[in-house]
Amino acid sequence: MRQSSAGSALESTPELQVGPRSATSTGMVLPGSALHLSGGTVLQSAAVWRSERVNGGWARVDLPPSGASGEAVSAHCTGQNCVVSGYIGDAVALWRLSSSTVTRIPGVPQITSNPSAPIPAPLVVGARIIEVVSAGPKVAVLAGGDQQWTLSQGPTGKATSSALAGGWVYVIAEQAAGPAVLWRCPLSDLLR
Repeated sequence: MRQSSAGSALESTPELQVGPRSATSTGMVLPGSALHLSGGTVLQSAAVWRSERVNGGWARVDLPPSGASGEAVSAHCTGQNCVVSGYIGDAVALWRLSSSTVTRIPGVPQITSNPSAPIPAPLVVGARIIEVVSAGPKVAVLAGGDQQWTLSQGPTGKATSSALAGGWVYVIAEQAAGPAVLWRCPLSDLLR
């Protein structure tokens, strides 16, 4: 049953239009954006909403940096710790979110993508992060987090989902013409 957002962090107001874009498969985290409409300016900032329960207790967390247009698109959470992916301008950005802090992950390669394009949820392997991004006609596969980031080329098309299974990274990519493709790469090749 649909719950009312009145009086919660999920309620839009004349000064703030909220826009959750997706939800995590575990936990209660909704990545999206907050459109700030005050002071004669309009600014869309990346944000997530968190709650311990579905029907209340929601809190908005604005993701840095403020002052630049952004949107959170997807997230991978383990307990209270999440890796969030999204955009700052038209470049891919990643953030770490815990119960008490949020930081933008440094050193992520500058990948330009269409901010309306989906970004599959980050894959997390220990302290390493793998993110799959649609970057022009090809998919870019980023790997980093606790070490320097690497950039690998994936399949042609737009990434719609990714998964990690049995030591392989799998990516589904939509083709401009024709059926979607399933691509796989050994995890060890990406975490070199």
